[in-house]
Amino acid sequence: MKRTVEECTKLNIFELRRDGALSRDERDDYLHGNGLEIPLTRTLCNFGGFRWWFICPQCWKRVAVLYRPPRRTFFLCRHCHELTYESCQEHRTSFEPFSKRLKISDRVKKIYAGEGRKGFSKRELSQLAKLMNKIRRLPEFPPRPKIVYKRVKKR
Repeated sequence: MKRTVEECTKLNIFELRRDGALSRDERDDYLHGNGLEIPLTRTLCNFGGFRWWFICPQCWKRVAVLYRPPRRTFFLCRHCHELTYESCQEHRTSFEPFSKRLKISDRVKKIYAGEGRKGFSKRELSQLAKLMNKIRRLPEFPPRPKIVYKRVKKR
């Protein structure tokens, strides 16, 4: 089974930008820190401004997220590390809507657990609202089927 993105350390350009690690007038074409030097580029947006991107140090593609799997030293894109998503590894069954409901409820429990914090951030509250809407749209769990014995004809 392939390694998944969820088990890796993630370096997200949008989170760095939101947290102020990248300034609006950043002139350096590299992100420096903790011995890392990751190339950056930016593209113009249609309605003004620009968007930052990482350049994968191995394949030189423009990406928004770089990953570092456990016991690896470099941040690379998910294609170079041959990573996949957990949802791609799951087997599709006829019970898919019900497994979705269970996954969503697990995500809600994780958000509610919020170890060591009081209250929710705006982002978590909006995630909860979206998850609750998804739950409402999913079908209910089916009742447990009664066991039906078929009579076997003697030959």
